[in-house]
Amino acid sequence: MDENGIITGKIPNSGSGVHKTYEESVIRVFRNTDLRAYKNEYFVNKEGAIRWGTSEEDYNAILKDIENGEDYKRIEILSVLGLNGEKIIVEFIDSKALQMHLLAEASMRNQEYHLNVEKQDNKLPHSGQGIHRTYPESTFRIMDAFHYKQVLEKSNYGVFLRKSDGAIVIPSLDSEWNENIANDYYKYYVLLSDIQRNGQEYEEMVVVNTSYNEKERCYFVELIDKDTFDIYVSSSREARLYSRELKLF
Repeated sequence: MDENGIITGKIPNSGSGVHKTYEESVIRVFRNTDLRAYKNEYFVNKEGAIRWGTSEEDYNAILKDIENGEDYKRIEILSVLGLNGEKIIVEFIDSKALQMHLLAEASMRNQEYHLNVEKQDNKLPHSGQGIHRTYPESTFRIMDAFHYKQVLEKSNYGVFLRKSDGAIVIPSLDSEWNENIANDYYKYYVLLSDIQRNGQEYEEMVVVNTSYNEKERCYFVELIDKDTFDIYVSSSREARLYSRELKLF
């Protein structure tokens, strides 16, 4: 049996395909790629139905139901697999269960570090094919090809998430500003000067993983806050240097 990684709390891989990452995770199949949840928040009810708001109005309606006693739990996306047709496979997990696993795994990594275990891995395990959540703090977005292409082309200015609606925006210089952009995409364009003036309203992100769905001509994109990503990179570098120092003795 092929062990699904070395981190505790994970179930093993016993074959090919998509695998549960944790005991509490659930796998669902959707008929399309519309996972564009407002603020990237997802919920499951007591019948096991996955719900998310595609707009602020829908999102607030779910919160209202929760206030009125509806049995909803917040869940997180762990992995996404785009099929050749019009369907996708998505793995979800209860937010609280994920945090418990991550705390246990962080403790184990810390113990391994002090026991001089050479391999240091801050990443979440891969549970199967497709795009999988790499870091606990990462987030998924689905972007059509044009939107993602524009994001990458402007990435030298930075990749930014607008906190008010969770959208990945495209920074533009004042000299490049063009109000004749197609209406469907105009909402994603923001002046770089506005981002610099109102930095608290935006979060700089790093693209860490991408998967293309040829049928739907869209990208599954995994992003993480740049400051958080820099901490992981720094920690990983320190661990590698520490391991090299151990080899000298």
